[in-house]
Amino acid sequence: MGLITNETVAARLSLEKRKRLSIEERLQWLEHCGEVPEDADYVDWHLSEKTSWWGKPLNPKDFWKGLVVWNDKVADRKARRHGRAFPPIPGSNAKYLEFSDQDQICSVGGVESDVFDFHGSDRENAFWNDFFKSEPKPADELNREILKAAKMYFHTRSTLKLDSAGVDFYRSSAKADGKPGNYPPEEFTDDALFWTYVLEQRAEYESYLSMRLTTNDLVVVEFFGTLKVDRQYITDPLSSDQIKAAKAWKIAYLSRLKKQGIDTFYINAYMEAWNLTSNEVFTAGN
Repeated sequence: MGLITNETVAARLSLEKRKRLSIEERLQWLEHCGEVPEDADYVDWHLSEKTSWWGKPLNPKDFWKGLVVWNDKVADRKARRHGRAFPPIPGSNAKYLEFSDQDQICSVGGVESDVFDFHGSDRENAFWNDFFKSEPKPADELNREILKAAKMYFHTRSTLKLDSAGVDFYRSSAKADGKPGNYPPEEFTDDALFWTYVLEQRAEYESYLSMRLTTNDLVVVEFFGTLKVDRQYITDPLSSDQIKAAKAWKIAYLSRLKKQGIDTFYINAYMEAWNLTSNEVFTAGN
C-alpha cells in the first residue's frame, strides 16, 4: 500500500480524503490514528471495531485531563470514540472493588441506527450509576429536563392550557434539601419553566425568520396560534430585566452550590455552559 505514512497520520485526514482510500488503507490509517475521528462516518466506526485499540481500557489520568469529571456528552463521546461504553473511573475507590472489572461487550444501537460493540465493566457501570445519583448533574442534562418539564407545564401546543400538575414529579424529586444528585428545585419554579418555554419558542420563531418566512406564512400563523404566552415575548427584543429573569434559576442554583462548598470545577463548567460570568453569579445580591 505505502500510502499511510507518519506524515499522513499526523495530518489527520479529513473525511473527504479518507473516503478516497481503499478499505485496507482506511483501516490502516485508523489503526495508526488510535481513536475514531471527530468527523467519522459509519465506515470509520465499523472499521474502528477491527483495530487493535478498540475497546481497550483507558488511562483515567490522560482521559480526564482538562475535563470536568462528568459522564456528560463530551466524556461519553470521547469514551465511545475509543470503543468504551463508559468513561474510565477517575481515581480509585475501594467501594467498587466488589464489582467485576472484567470487560463485557455492550452492543449499542437499534433499528434506526448502526449497532456497535462497546466494551465496559460492571464496576464502571456501578460507579457511574452512583455518580449520577450523588454528584451535580451536567448542564446538558439539566437543560434537557427543564425543557421537558416546561413542555409538560404548558401542556401540548394544541390545548392552550397550563398543566402545573404535570411537573409535580419533577418538583417532588428535587428534594428541599437540595442534594447535588437530585435535580435542583430552582429549575422547576413557575418562573424558570415560563422563561424556558419563552426562550424555546423564540428560538423556533427565529428559525422561521432565518428561512425568510413572514407572519403571513401558514406555518408561522399556526405557530402564533398555539403560543401560551403573549406574542411580544417572542417577537420583541428582551429587556435587560427579562434576560436577568430568564437566568435567575441558574444563578440561584450556582449560588447555592457555592455556599454548599461544591467543587468549583463544577460551578465553572456550569457557568461556561450557560454563558454566565462570576459577577452575575456571585454578586452580593445573589
